[in-house]
Amino acid sequence: FDIARSMRSAFAEFAYARDGHSGVTVGLRRDDPSSRDAYWTGRVSAHMRVSQAGPSLYASASNGYKLPSLYALAYPLIANPALLPERSRMFEFGLRRQDAAVQYRIGLFRAHYRDLIDFDPALFTNVNRSRVSSRGIEGEVSLPLSPALALSAQATYLDMETGDGVVLRSRPRWLAGARLDWTSPAGHRLWAGLRHSSRFHDSSIATGMIGMDGFTTLDAGGDWRIGERLRLTAALTNLFGHAYETSIGTPLPANVARVALAMDF
Repeated sequence: FDIARSMRSAFAEFAYARDGHSGVTVGLRRDDPSSRDAYWTGRVSAHMRVSQAGPSLYASASNGYKLPSLYALAYPLIANPALLPERSRMFEFGLRRQDAAVQYRIGLFRAHYRDLIDFDPALFTNVNRSRVSSRGIEGEVSLPLSPALALSAQATYLDMETGDGVVLRSRPRWLAGARLDWTSPAGHRLWAGLRHSSRFHDSSIATGMIGMDGFTTLDAGGDWRIGERLRLTAALTNLFGHAYETSIGTPLPANVARVALAMDF
């Protein structure tokens, strides 16, 4: 297929902070694509420290605008030239601490999408979903266990609703991970990480929409400085050897090893 698009954009951002204890950021953007009318988007966020040496409360509100990809508009097998741009509104607030030995963040979010672009397996084409809402909670924490050892973890819970009751693909309710990092005085590093995904839905021509099993994987690796210019990096993925799929019909292999040698010039 042959398709083209040009875009002119302009954006500005203003930030004000007071003694590092509170602040406000305001952003504004205008996109003017060749195929559509111009559209304005904006974002405002604020944070305020709860106490002199305590965490900060933060909140933000924004709207978004996303054009259909050229692939979605013109690829002959699944194209839909009538696709409309996605529009969204996002709200978030929470508590965070980023200037202490133990750093953390926990936040609640809610988003509303209009004309969300999605692939419909029954129609076998891309479509706009009239209304989609998502809400959830996410958190992360970083904890130093010793001068050389650090533990970090993060988790996200997501709940989605569509106006027509359609189940969206590849949206697990839970995503989580944990990582342990060790750094030597010479700058060598070793790490190990767990990744977890709960059940999600996916579709194919042969199966239609079905539920996919969740999975947990263990990865490990490290990097070592060899002299002043060389660095050796190695990683092993899926050490448990569990068979799992992130999409129907594409099982991912176990015990995959990667080694790389980098040189600084």
